[in-house]
Amino acid sequence: MTTNPDRFLSQKEVMAHTSLSRMTIYRMRQTGDFPSPVYLNKQRTRVAWRESELLQWMQSRVAANY
Repeated sequence: MTTNPDRFLSQKEVMAHTSLSRMTIYRMRQTGDFPSPVYLNKQRTRVAWRESELLQWMQSRVAANY
């Protein structure tokens, strides 16, 4: 068991962390340039992102600028 479990982030939290709009996140997901969400219910109406995947993505964006 890890001491730092992975958290789920809502779309609103993802938008706040990345400063990206909902539509930009959607477009980037379609092209594979953004992490895919996890569906939290069978109807696939509730989605969240793994915090670890989002942090890795953010770090890769910073590294790409150097």
